[in-house]
Amino acid sequence: MFSGLHGMMMAVAEFVSAQGKAEAAGDRSAPASAHESSDTPWFATRKSTFAALCLFGLQPLLVDVAHAQAALPVTPDRNASGAHPVVSVAGNGVPVVNIVAPNAAGTSHNKYTDYNVGQKGLVLNNSGQNSQTQTAGWVQGNPFMGNQSARTILNEVTSGNRSQLLGMTEVAGRAANVVIANPAGIYCNGCGFIAAPRVTLTTGVPVLDANGALSRLNVMQGAITIDGQGLDTRGASQTDLIARAMEIKGQIWAQQLNATAGANQVNYTDGGATPIPGTGARPVVAIDVSALGSMYVNNAVRLVGTELGVGVNLGGTLNSLTGDIQVASNGDVTITPKGALLAANNAQVSATSITNAGTVASDGNVALIATQALTNVGTVTARTNLGGTGQSVANSGTLAGGIATDGTVNAAGSVSVIASGVLQNSGTIQGGQNALVQAANGDLSNGSIHAGKVATLAVAGDVLHTNATLDAPSLDVRVGGTLTNQHGSIASQAPLNLTVGALDNRSGVVSSQGSLNIDTANVQNAGGQLVAQQDIAVHASNIGNQGGTIGSVTGAAAVSAIVLDNSSGTISAAQASSVTASNLTNAQGHISGDWVPSWSQKQNEQAGSNSDEPA
Repeated sequence: MFSGLHGMMMAVAEFVSAQGKAEAAGDRSAPASAHESSDTPWFATRKSTFAALCLFGLQPLLVDVAHAQAALPVTPDRNASGAHPVVSVAGNGVPVVNIVAPNAAGTSHNKYTDYNVGQKGLVLNNSGQNSQTQTAGWVQGNPFMGNQSARTILNEVTSGNRSQLLGMTEVAGRAANVVIANPAGIYCNGCGFIAAPRVTLTTGVPVLDANGALSRLNVMQGAITIDGQGLDTRGASQTDLIARAMEIKGQIWAQQLNATAGANQVNYTDGGATPIPGTGARPVVAIDVSALGSMYVNNAVRLVGTELGVGVNLGGTLNSLTGDIQVASNGDVTITPKGALLAANNAQVSATSITNAGTVASDGNVALIATQALTNVGTVTARTNLGGTGQSVANSGTLAGGIATDGTVNAAGSVSVIASGVLQNSGTIQGGQNALVQAANGDLSNGSIHAGKVATLAVAGDVLHTNATLDAPSLDVRVGGTLTNQHGSIASQAPLNLTVGALDNRSGVVSSQGSLNIDTANVQNAGGQLVAQQDIAVHASNIGNQGGTIGSVTGAAAVSAIVLDNSSGTISAAQASSVTASNLTNAQGHISGDWVPSWSQKQNEQAGSNSDEPA
């Protein structure tokens, strides 16, 4: 046969035909070879060609697998029981694997000692008829197939040789699911698949059920590496990566991506993973997506690491164009500063501990669920609702619910941040509608909490709110211990009931555009402001208002305490001022309004002013 590739006559294997012309899209079958329909016997034709070459002293160039891909062989396992696949080479040098006939379940189970794909690609021949392929042109029919074809092509490597996939794998004939299973590992650098509705790369050992269908994959070892040129399975509706560990250093393009890492028994049908004992030492990281790695998926992305204490590192971009992103780990999940999770729908990250220094953004909901620590120094936004939970929560970045990926505010979206232990916030917590911050104890110093409608602060113990801001049209503040608001600001447009064990508002501001009610054991308001547009009521055993202000702009003021120190302070109201104290100190203080005093002992060493005092 004359080879346009090599520019000479070439002796070829019997199953290689001349490369045909391209055909109309969707037509992958062709009539039998012209040689087979002629009156000249096939062998005589090939024999005469071979003899002519020898007669003229030329060594025939045998196009076989060893020549075409000496460094990347495809070698059937001759020791495996049953039928074996047969490897040939198309006229353009692309290996063609005549897979074994499928069983009753439609599974073609092929075993190899070496399974590799070079940059030219590889064809899995799934048709008994001649077929047109994108990779190898026309390929002759697979004699093992007859009139049948496989629904699943299982390629199992039985040796300790890692598979290198450097080009496209194409199914000739009827499209079929493709599984490449190699416990020694799989390296993909520019690999992809054509005419494969579902693609599975795994380091598991395949197990077939009684009917011959692929049932599960037992993963005990092995890693999958996606390198610089990446993996392209955009032609497949589902892509599964199943291994003990994964390293993503290139881009992945897919319709739907499931990546399951760890020593597991993985159900092939639904992807469910059951942990099993692994072989050798545990990997340091289950799934490692480097800064050069990324995943662009049209539908859903699901990354799962099941091995205890083995985490997931995300340094690249995970982008779901229309679906969800789910990342789950039985260890820690770390999103580096260059890492980004971008979901068109919902995004969920669950792990032992979560650290985000990058970006998590969703046009749906975002859920960050940590059984131990949740740490955010980056940006997390959700167009609808954002929820973050952990035993401890530390936020020095942004947690925002009701913020779309384009930055617009959604008034129906909310944020909730809940810690069973300590919650720290020196960053921003924002809800387009509502914001909930709940913890056993809270350090909110230098941070801000905002809501478009209602902000709730519910803490069983103490709260540090130094140099911090809490504001919303309506506030619900419930603190079982001491609320320290030194140099802080707590502002509500609606009536505010401040329910706290004690209030330290020195140099701070607590304000309401409606009424303000504070009922607690101790109020320290030196240099601070407790002010309301309407009525204000402050009731405590001890009130220290030295140089501070307790006042109502348009309403009445009611202040009662056992001990009240108003030295250089101001208690004022547009209407009545009711001051009740067993012990009052008002040195250089000022009490104004329709003042109704009541006390047991008055200490006024330096005269204060009592405006509108009745005669």
